[in-house]
Amino acid sequence: MLQSHGREVRYMDRVIVKCNSGFGPIEQILECKLNGVLEVMEGGGRLAPCGPIECGELYTPNSQILSLRNPNEFYIECNPGFVIFPFDASPEVQCTSNGTYSTVPQCLDYNECEEVISSPAKQAVWL
Repeated sequence: MLQSHGREVRYMDRVIVKCNSGFGPIEQILECKLNGVLEVMEGGGRLAPCGPIECGELYTPNSQILSLRNPNEFYIECNPGFVIFPFDASPEVQCTSNGTYSTVPQCLDYNECEEVISSPAKQAVWL
């Protein structure tokens, strides 16, 4: 006899199975069939095992991606001559529990000469 939250599961009853955070599939709905077997409502078949959710390859041009302590946390380090954008963005990126990355900053080309010329605290003298 199958029980869900202390209640017996009977013919035509539906049970929601949820994986822990960071594992998927996130939710599956099962229905008890006439033969006593629980079948997945969408797509039929058997219950899929919970496995780690992966975000796929993280790619940001003009940067190096460093792995942090946790395998789901990364640090974006821009190559020389490039700066992180938006300028107030965090260089840390996380693979979230729904399989997407948190905000991924970009590394943009930084023209040091332009800053010297346009800076109000500096004056450029053209020769």
